[in-house]
Amino acid sequence: MTIEKTVEPDKTWFKNWFESEHYLSLYRHRDRNDALKLIELVKQQIPEYCKGRVLDVGCGSGRHSIEFARRGYNVTGYDLSNRLLSVAQSEARGAGVDLNLVRGDIRSIPFKANFDLVMNIFTSWGYFESDAENRLALKNAFSLKKKSGRFLLDFLNVHYLKANLVPFSDTVIDGARYIENRKIENNRVVKDIQIEEGENSFSFRESVRLFDAEEILSILDEFGAENLSLYGDYDGNSFNVKESPRFICIAS
Repeated sequence: MTIEKTVEPDKTWFKNWFESEHYLSLYRHRDRNDALKLIELVKQQIPEYCKGRVLDVGCGSGRHSIEFARRGYNVTGYDLSNRLLSVAQSEARGAGVDLNLVRGDIRSIPFKANFDLVMNIFTSWGYFESDAENRLALKNAFSLKKKSGRFLLDFLNVHYLKANLVPFSDTVIDGARYIENRKIENNRVVKDIQIEEGENSFSFRESVRLFDAEEILSILDEFGAENLSLYGDYDGNSFNVKESPRFICIAS
């Protein structure tokens, strides 16, 4: 199991936040259940790839990568964060599975198109200020699947988000206070996070470009995506633009 380093990217919000020890603490409720449901969806829709080569773009702490590896997939995880990759490495060892973990920026992915399944999941896209860079990141990921392979994109559903956005929350986790302010601004969902831990205080921000379903489908069409199947949640229910919490697309 190796962690390789590629070219150092620009210092932006996602680099600072994902390197913070508080990131995984705040999102500890994101357990393996969603990962298991997503795997079942993949197995049902593309069962021929159950033993294939998988690329998890934006793999984070390896929550999904590890579960795929448990089931016989040959998994490569790609992410920018040293901290999250280190966690993924430790968790994989604890689970008794092998992952190939590579560090780098999704705007420049150093692989060839030889993956049976390429995944960009749990809103690991739309982070950049430039639409051109966001499109490039998605194009790079899509281009790494084999001609006969599949691409899986799991993104937020803009219309559902706007209708259900919680503007403020105040939570205490392990003695640290997390104050979160959320808003829609300049076609992005922005979350400002203030963390108070003893005498220390930290500030972070999340900012994701809001691509709606039509925009995403148009972008994928530009890349030559075919045979698209759309789902609105990890249970595999059909996508509904107003009611679905997620936009999940499987394409060839």
